[in-house]
Amino acid sequence: MKNIIIIAVFSITSLLMMSVSCVEHEVVPPPNNDIDLNAHFQAYIGTAGGGANQVEMTQNVSGYTGSASNTSIINASPIASQMVYSSRMSSFQQTKAIEIKLGALNWDAAVDIEPTKSMFADFHNGSASANILFSDQALNGFEVKYTDDSGMEW
Repeated sequence: MKNIIIIAVFSITSLLMMSVSCVEHEVVPPPNNDIDLNAHFQAYIGTAGGGANQVEMTQNVSGYTGSASNTSIINASPIASQMVYSSRMSSFQQTKAIEIKLGALNWDAAVDIEPTKSMFADFHNGSASANILFSDQALNGFEVKYTDDSGMEW
């Protein structure tokens, strides 16, 4: 009888300890490397009358979206291939838009299919401190295309 009481007390104590000590585990999702940044453009754009209008575009405001693209010009070796980087803000609700092309990075397409990350970083870090000129197609400098309220491209 004494053994039955000891076993009963031990069983009840064990059940109580297990029910109290078991904590429901929280599932933590893995980290995500995505970054969601809103693009913003602000400038004074010259008018035909010699004045200037302030232009401002912000992603997710008035339907504006920001997009980036690359245009590659592949040449056979030994002629260097070129990659032109551009950024555009436009809207389906507004006619105003801006596109900026940021020069041409030269690289050997026979060695790499496209420029490496270190080439990209060196190109943009070097361009940040250089005096860059306007250039058609941004091959030797940079190019800015502005579309005004009437849809005219400048």
